[in-house]
Formats: sequence, structure tokens, C-alpha cells
Amino acid sequence: EICRHVVEASYEGEKEFENALAELFRAMGFVATRDGAPGQKDVLVIAPVGKAQFSFTVEAKGSVNPLPNDGADLANAADHRDQAGAAFAIVVAREFVGFKQATEAQVLKDCRAVSGDVSIVTVETLVALYRVVHEFALPLELIPDLLKEVEAPADKLKRVEDLSRPTDQIDWRRLLEEIWNAQNSSASGDVVPYRSIWQDGWRDQVEIEQFTLILTSLETLAAGLIKVDTTREHVTLRQSPDLVAEEIVREPPPPEG
Repeated sequence: EICRHVVEASYEGEKEFENALAELFRAMGFVATRDGAPGQKDVLVIAPVGKAQFSFTVEAKGSVNPLPNDGADLANAADHRDQAGAAFAIVVAREFVGFKQATEAQVLKDCRAVSGDVSIVTVETLVALYRVVHEFALPLELIPDLLKEVEAPADKLKRVEDLSRPTDQIDWRRLLEEIWNAQNSSASGDVVPYRSIWQDGWRDQVEIEQFTLILTSLETLAAGLIKVDTTREHVTLRQSPDLVAEEIVREPPPPEG
């Protein structure tokens, strides 16, 4: 219902779209409030996650057709971000013009030209993110890196959708073995700093942010047999890699009835 409301409201825009986006972010676990007053941000989103707390502003651009470059109002988005003291701003629309051509879309160049972090995000990507958050209990502090990256909507959507397929992205069995080996050698009796694991064998394949997201997704699939601390960048296997792998690939039980 929440996702359908956002999609439907994205055609109408203004207050209805702003309220729908606030509702969507609240459903992801954020504290989200609509402002929408002239000259102010549309929505302020806060993640009250202790020392890692952050906030960002959302500009809702509803339209039936792809949003033109000047319609994104990136400079205003940056101003609203600064007025709210937020870390970054996103401009949300159903579709942005310029992504059916071979050259880079002008709106991406404009995002890089404004002061600070402003990016564009499609409604489709936010709906996909909502589903991933609920499927894998994605920690809120990992979401900013997904949203604020300046990239084509299709690339951003793919990065979000990949999170629902963590076992397809890297050789995760080898990753489990490397963590386990560290626990039995250099990190014996202690946690494993997963950035060093990434540096030694994975930095050429994925960025550290994506590596962290894959680990947290595996943590959910492993039903408590992997413990990930994203704040301190630590990971611990609570069982041998073989038994952890069995849990990750285990088929869920069929629904009753």
C-alpha cells in the first residue's frame, strides 16, 4: 500500500507526493517530516542512530512526463539542505530526462556542479530500497552511500537490487573462509576488522560501501551466525563457514496452509 501510494502520488506531485515520500521513509525506519512551505525543503529525514546519526532533505518532483533539467531545481535543493543542516539532499522524480542518449545526462553534471552533496533518485529505486530494507533489516547508517552517489538512475537501481542477491555478487563462501581463518590466526580471541579483509582480496571487485552492504545482507541470511558491526567495521562468524553457508542457502519453510 505504501509503495503504491508513492507511485500514484508521483504523478500528482506537491503535497500528496511529499506526504507519500515521508510515509515511505518512515516505513524504512527513519523519522521523516514534511515541511513543504515555500522556500523550504519538502521533507526532512533523520536517522536517530546514536553517534552515527545523520539527516538529509528530500525534494519531491511529481510529473507525468520525465522531469526536465531545470525542473530538478538542484540549487534550491542544496539551499534547503544547508538551511536544515542536513548531510545531503536528494531530488526524487518518476523519471529524469537525458538518460536515453549515449552521452552523460546534463542533470548529473549539474549535480556535481552544485555545492555539496545533491543527487537524483527515482521512485522506482526508493521502492526497491524499501523492499531491501525490510527483507534484510538493512541498517540505516548504510543507506546514505546508496542515495547520495551521483549516478544514472539505472545504475543506482541496480546497486539497490543487487542487495537482494548478495550471494550473486562475490565469492561469499571464500569470504566466510577468510573471516574464519582470521579468527583462527591474526584475530584469535578478538573480532575481525573487515576492512582489512576487503583490502587484501576484494577492493578490486567492489567498493567498501558495497562490501559492507553484502556483509550485512549475509548476516540476515545467516540467521544470527554472522555478527556485523558497521560502526566499528568488525565482523564475527559464530559458527564454522560450512554451517554458516548451510544456513545462508537454506530454503525458507513453506507457508502454513
